[in-house]
Amino acid sequence: MTNSAHDSDTQRLLQSRVAELRRLSHAEVARLPESHGDKVVIDGRKCSLTTFVHKLPSGEFLATVQVARPRLFGMLSAHTEHGLVFSADGGVRDAVLEELQNTGG
Repeated sequence: MTNSAHDSDTQRLLQSRVAELRRLSHAEVARLPESHGDKVVIDGRKCSLTTFVHKLPSGEFLATVQVARPRLFGMLSAHTEHGLVFSADGGVRDAVLEELQNTGG
């Protein structure tokens, strides 16, 4: 599989999990564990698919989905992530880069 096909599979998996989260309410996200991970196989390699949930000072929740793929014989990993911010009023929006960086992304 080419890198672009591998990246496409990674994006498809990431977007699928983000779509599942997007359907949740603020209260449902609040009940999720702080982190939850699964092992998945992409292009014959084990990867980690992890969802992180952080409560922001504003009372909103940031849910981040991250795919970590091994690189350089498992000594390094490459991360791809996407975050959603859930407001108490029911609004859901994509997180901006600064929000991801401020929570360790």
